[in-house]
Amino acid sequence: MFRRVLYTIFGSALLAGLASCGDSAGPSISRGTYYLTALDDLPAPFVLSDDHFSTGERIVSERVVDSISVQSRVDLYRARAESTTFYAPDGSSTGGAGYWGSSGTYHVSNGRMIIEFVNYIGDPTPPETLQVLSDSVLLGRELVGGWCLSGPPQECPTAPRIREFRYARH
Repeated sequence: MFRRVLYTIFGSALLAGLASCGDSAGPSISRGTYYLTALDDLPAPFVLSDDHFSTGERIVSERVVDSISVQSRVDLYRARAESTTFYAPDGSSTGGAGYWGSSGTYHVSNGRMIIEFVNYIGDPTPPETLQVLSDSVLLGRELVGGWCLSGPPQECPTAPRIREFRYARH
């Protein structure tokens, strides 16, 4: 009945171009854990979408945890948790959470942190690129959409848009 519309922008040509250039004078990355501190310059809760449907139903998706644990000059661990709550027209609700975590390696080039994930089980995980604002602040961008109600006509209250995710080292 519902389907999730979630996009992530990663241009392989852009990544290849960024990876080919060194950056010895730009910002560096420090060991420690970088946590999501702002979504589109707003503090928690980090609501990805809040979809209200003509049927009276509502679906709220939220990023609960988002962290990048830099363990060395090349190794890190990336973790995310998202929750989704489905509200019925009568106000009752059910929910669930999804978790993702992966080891990876990174390098910094032209003010960008390019993360490549370790793949142990054969499922490809696309690289991730973040802007390095300082040794303690990172900025990521993702194209995020909401939920759609199957049609006809199909109803998608939250149009896909680019969101800014700001991380700070603690």
